[in-house]
Amino acid sequence: MKKDKLDDKELGTLLVCSVRYALGRRSYIVSDVCSIVKANRHRLAPLDRSVIIRDVREALVTSDAGDACDRRSWEELIESLVSPA
Repeated sequence: MKKDKLDDKELGTLLVCSVRYALGRRSYIVSDVCSIVKANRHRLAPLDRSVIIRDVREALVTSDAGDACDRRSWEELIESLVSPA
């Protein structure tokens, strides 16, 4: 069966995977993924939101979040996810 749109559960899974892929990369993908997650944060289930926050915080603490510009993108993402939508 063909599906034109992702449901919220599928999107959440895709966003978690995208964040995990982008963590530690030093390329445009970091800002792109952060922008996409922020734009769709209202569709994230609480568990997906908390997984993303946990993974990003861990990368920031262990210095696995990339360069300074990448770290800023990740920090802004966390801010947007912990703030009320």
